[in-house]
Amino acid sequence: MTGAVVVPYNPAEDWPDADLSVLDGPQIPPPSFPVAILGDWWGRWCQTAAKGGTAPVDYTATGLLAIAGTLIGNARVVAASPDWHEPPIVWAMLLGAPSAGKSPALDPLARILDAFEAESALAFADTSRRHAADVEAAKVRREAWAVSVKTAAKDGLPPPVLPMDAEEPPAPARPRVRLSDTTLEAAADLSAGNPKGLLLLRDELAGWWRGFNRYGGDGERQFWLQSYGARSYVVDRKKAAGPVTVDRLAISVLGGVQPDVLAEMLAGEADGFAARFLYAYPDPVRGFSLASAGVDREGAEAALAKLRRLALVDDGEENRRPFVCNLEADAAAVFERWWCERRNDASEATGLWGGWLGKQGGHALRLALILEHLWWCVSDDGEGFPRTVGARAMNAAIGLIEGWAAPMAKRAFGASAASAEEGDTAALARWLRRRGLRGFNARDARRSGDGPGGRLAASGAMTAACRGLEEAGLIRRAAGRAGEAPGRNRLDYAVNPALLEVTP
Repeated sequence: MTGAVVVPYNPAEDWPDADLSVLDGPQIPPPSFPVAILGDWWGRWCQTAAKGGTAPVDYTATGLLAIAGTLIGNARVVAASPDWHEPPIVWAMLLGAPSAGKSPALDPLARILDAFEAESALAFADTSRRHAADVEAAKVRREAWAVSVKTAAKDGLPPPVLPMDAEEPPAPARPRVRLSDTTLEAAADLSAGNPKGLLLLRDELAGWWRGFNRYGGDGERQFWLQSYGARSYVVDRKKAAGPVTVDRLAISVLGGVQPDVLAEMLAGEADGFAARFLYAYPDPVRGFSLASAGVDREGAEAALAKLRRLALVDDGEENRRPFVCNLEADAAAVFERWWCERRNDASEATGLWGGWLGKQGGHALRLALILEHLWWCVSDDGEGFPRTVGARAMNAAIGLIEGWAAPMAKRAFGASAASAEEGDTAALARWLRRRGLRGFNARDARRSGDGPGGRLAASGAMTAACRGLEEAGLIRRAAGRAGEAPGRNRLDYAVNPALLEVTP
């Protein structure tokens, strides 16, 4: 190998303490998803689904939380206080390489959503036929009214007012769970016709994110920010008679992103958009094995159907509102004590991480509401439903944030914000360890066909990576090679034996 340099090996040679953490690069090690918080039934289900997709359970479990929150939708909110209500809307981003198993991990859940929409389509066919009949009946009544107007005019009488049942009834909205067209007007139309809310489910979220403000201004970005909070929204149309009003705009978001693409997406992030996401960034599953058992799709579909059937409350004034699930006294005490500490932490942090910390309180309340309902929908609790959020759910949600969601967010932001030099340094260290080299020449290594390649083929990147390894005590300049011309910049390096002893 042309990049190798012969370096006399002396185990007792005096090397400084080696910083082997550079092998991991800029990433924070991923925590394990605490499957137990989902309960026995959903925990087993997610593990089986993940194994079937050769994917980390983090992806399936995160997808379950987002989809469960969508199906609960505007039917429920959790109240931390009289003036602090949170909807069960979850935005979740699955980070990983294209082959990490993000889509296979979600496939069992996506098929259940497809079944819900197919069921709605059958019922909607009858609704459409009834609407067509109502339209024709309204036309007949309008024609009769038109005749009466003419008669009144001939007789010199005031014209009769158009009867309400002579007006053409508005077209019914097709019931939907998933949203595919993400343009502002299309999303508003679907949201207006589906008051419980919707889910944006995409294999890749980057195109959606980059499409904001495609027509100038920040209208689309503001639309999505409002949808996270289930707030009212009005869309003015240039080519329509009136605006589209959505009383409670609620859209959950679930999809994948590649880590290097996330760095581009987060460039210039300043309005807290990224702080609203839960990030699942596990290590990929190594190897492959066939699953010995399939998921219980019927059981999961029946359970999630209970969430789908939860209805908004009629307030007696031709409006429908969410049922308010208050925190039980012990749950409120747990939350207040925890959020007091975490809010102080958030006030001292800055940047992407500081923004995410500032949203922890809302994340915890939303997750507690969702967990309470996930446990209920696989229970034998008849037709009853959770009316409060208890301490068990609150503690589980806080544990999920502390032990998993917060480290994952830091890992996602760390990877996206890491400098290219940090990644290059890690890549060079791994290459040296993999090749078992006790010495190398940087110029030869970057030019060689079996060198580290990639960015390290460029002189500047190789120089910076070597400097990083020198600072970590993993390499140092070695004596020049025989025959080298005087005055030439020698790029021979000796490798710290400690690096070669690390097991991959």
